[in-house]
Amino acid sequence: MLLKDREIDILTTVSHLRFMTTQQIHAIHGYSGKHGDNVTRRLLKQLVDNGLLKSWQPDKYSSKIFYLTKAGAKEVEFYHGYDNVRTFQKSNQTLHHVLVTEAYVQLRRADGGKVRRFAIHAKVGEIEADSFVEYQMGKTIKLLFLEVDRATETLHAIKEKLDHYKAVYDAGGYQKKFGVFPTVCFITTTDARQRSLWRVLNTYPYRSKVVTEKELRTNPRDLIE
Repeated sequence: MLLKDREIDILTTVSHLRFMTTQQIHAIHGYSGKHGDNVTRRLLKQLVDNGLLKSWQPDKYSSKIFYLTKAGAKEVEFYHGYDNVRTFQKSNQTLHHVLVTEAYVQLRRADGGKVRRFAIHAKVGEIEADSFVEYQMGKTIKLLFLEVDRATETLHAIKEKLDHYKAVYDAGGYQKKFGVFPTVCFITTTDARQRSLWRVLNTYPYRSKVVTEKELRTNPRDLIE
């Protein structure tokens, strides 16, 4: 199938981030102009109709969420020379992944820097961070272990994960490699949950932050400053 550069770019970004809403795709690859969002929707519909993307709408008020098909993965492999591009099916973690993607989209639009690396499900000792982020601001590289919290886990479960981060912090491997331990940064849903997470995080020695979804969209630099 002969695809245009913009279509390949969309498939490639979805393959990296796994799940993306219409608005997230438009923010990165959409057409500019008054009716650009409508053009993006038509392009996404075309990619779905051609069997390269699948879409899912959680409810009638929510944006559609797009993810790669096996045929779409083959196109990405062919275009870039990649091997074994993975595909994912929707699950009870899909909305969690969408918020991870939102962090990437918002960091891209933050003033004064650029995303150098956004590694999904990065291995950190015995656990996986939702993402390991390298963000460049001038000559400075900011490092983050990004965690999304939709208030579906108990604080006890959160504390167990933070204990694993502390073990990695105490081992000193990241400090030796990068000169600093990455900031453990949570994105959560409400102000109340933010306060609860802060109370837990403040008992750990490494640098940490908690921002709400609203704060992320209002000022994405909150993640990195």
